[in-house]
Amino acid sequence: MNTSRRHGKDWKAQTLSTTGEKCKVTVGVTCYNNGDNIGHLIADLQRQVFKTGGGATEIIVVASGCTDNTVSEVRERSARDKRIRLIVEQHRNGKPSAINKILQAMAGEILVLVSGDIRLSDEYFIENILSHFSSGADVVSCRPLPVNGTDTTEGYIGRLIWNLHDRTLMAQITNGLQRQAGEAFAIRREVAEEIPPNVINDDAYLVLKAQLAGAKFVYAREITVRNRTPDRIQDILLQRARIIRGHRQLRDAIGTSPSALDVLIFKRPLIVTDVLIQEIKEQITERRLRILCFLQLIALELAAHLLSGMWNFSHLWPTAESAKWDREAV
Repeated sequence: MNTSRRHGKDWKAQTLSTTGEKCKVTVGVTCYNNGDNIGHLIADLQRQVFKTGGGATEIIVVASGCTDNTVSEVRERSARDKRIRLIVEQHRNGKPSAINKILQAMAGEILVLVSGDIRLSDEYFIENILSHFSSGADVVSCRPLPVNGTDTTEGYIGRLIWNLHDRTLMAQITNGLQRQAGEAFAIRREVAEEIPPNVINDDAYLVLKAQLAGAKFVYAREITVRNRTPDRIQDILLQRARIIRGHRQLRDAIGTSPSALDVLIFKRPLIVTDVLIQEIKEQITERRLRILCFLQLIALELAAHLLSGMWNFSHLWPTAESAKWDREAV
C-alpha cells in the first residue's frame, strides 16, 4: 500500500523545525544473532547528544529467531532505559518482517533504521541526520566505514567494495540516477511502505519505493557508521551474489533497481569506468594500490554474477560468521 498521503496529508509539504516543536524519532534495530555487538550499539544510541530538532523518542529492537544472547542483552538494557522496546520473533522470518514490525509499532515521525551489526561513529549521528530532514529531505543515507584492517586480501577487498559504493552514490547524484541506501539510513514515516516478505534487498526496496513516489533522497557521506566486512572470501562471494540477485528481483518486481555498479556495468559502463579510475588514482596517490586484489575483486564480481543466476537466494540468507565483531572491541 502506498502510504505517501496517509491521513490525507501531503508529506512533501512537511519539514522539521530546528527550533520550537521537536521531532519525534524512532530508532529501529534489526537483529539476528548480534549478541556480539548489540550491547555496544545500544550504548552508542544512548550516548547520542541532541541540541536541536528533537531526539530519540524510542529504540525498537526486533530480535528475529536469535539463538545467542541477543535477547538477554537487550532485555537487560531495556530494564534500565524505558525508551528501549524489544520485539521477539520466535523464528527467523527475515529482515523485511523485522522492518515491517518496526514500521507498525513506531511512534516517531522519522525512522532511523540500523542493523544490529554496526556501530555509530560519534554521539551526534542522529542529530546530524535530523539536520537534513530540517532542510526538506525525506530519506537520508550515510556512509559505512569498515573497521577491518587492509593488511589481508579479504580486508582490502571489503574496504574497496565500500569505497566503490561511496563513489557510486556520488556518481548516482551527479547523473540523476536512482540511489541506494546502506547499513544505516533514515526515512520519513510518511514515505515508508511495508516490504513484501520475500524481498532480498529490503533497504533498497524501501528507499526505491520512496524515490518513485517523489521522495527527496540525500546522501550525507559526512555522517558515518562503522561496520565489519567478512574475513573469508567465500562469505564475500555469497554476500555479493545475494545482493546482485536482490537487484534483479527488484527490477522484476517494481520495474527498477538501484543504480549500483553491478547494474551500471551493463547500462552505463562509462560511469563504472570513471568510478574505478577515481578509486585507482586515489590509491596510487596514497601509495596503497594493490593491483592483484583489484583483479581478485573483479573476478569475485564475475563469479557473484554467475552464482546469482544459479542459486535461488532466499530472504533468509546464510549469515557471514566471519563478519562478527570481537565482543570486547569498542
